[in-house]
Amino acid sequence: DAVVHKAVFDLAHAATDDASAARLRLLRRYDESGLLLDPLERALPFADRGEICRLLASLHPEAPQPAFLELRDADADVVARVREVMAQPRAGEGRLRYPLMCKPLLACGPASSHELAVVLREEGLAALRPPLLLQNFVRHGGTLLKGYCVGRRVHVAQRASLPDLA
Repeated sequence: DAVVHKAVFDLAHAATDDASAARLRLLRRYDESGLLLDPLERALPFADRGEICRLLASLHPEAPQPAFLELRDADADVVARVREVMAQPRAGEGRLRYPLMCKPLLACGPASSHELAVVLREEGLAALRPPLLLQNFVRHGGTLLKGYCVGRRVHVAQRASLPDLA
């Protein structure tokens, strides 16, 4: 009666992976017939952490969100760009400060999409390679909340996370 999918991986990789492209073609047929619980166009933003941050900011501009910076250009000078934003943030970028949570922009797929880092000071930025998302690290009691929506039902699960930093 319905297809539950986790197509974000295939959406992110269809251009370079034949198996992903084939699965995506099948899912698009199901999507056209209305069998997918989550239409594909609604799933695509979840493949990109920067897109998620921008989407959240546009939905609720007053809602607190850690300041973030997207670095999409693989040749970007991470240290110089962070210095620039810390010195004079542009509208919408917020005030970056250390420690910074560093995440690949790709939020799904290869194991590298889950390689996160906490950078305590500028020297740690030199090891980072874009594309990536930088966010202020927020004290959170070593837990995070994962939210899931199916139709009008919302489910929230508490998970262990990185500990707070001294």
